Amino acid sequence: MSDACSDVADPYICGMAGGVYWRFPLTGEWRRRHITLTEACGSVLNCIILPKYFPNGQVVLESDATAALATVAGSTATDNLLYLRRRARQETEFRATLLRLWTTHCKGWGNGLCDAGSR
Repeated sequence: MSDACSDVADPYICGMAGGVYWRFPLTGEWRRRHITLTEACGSVLNCIILPKYFPNGQVVLESDATAALATVAGSTATDNLLYLRRRARQETEFRATLLRLWTTHCKGWGNGLCDAGSR
């Protein structure tokens, strides 16, 4: 799962799976990006970064942002998210993850660790 934050002094995008996590600080130009885009970046980055640590079986991608899941699934119609999806498809790891990917929406405590990591 992943999450992004926009309403604290030092926001991050945070992703995790099975005890492995990463954080991307939202500074400079990234600090001014819309939360919909940063949430989608989290889901895309999860598909690129984390699956290599779990090479067997299926990948279940969770997010509390439905637009992020739509971006990964290729069913968004927003310019920024379409661009993100096109760029993601250029990455070998992303394309490989799509072959074993499932997506699901989560909220509340289910996304608590990534929510905390994004702050």
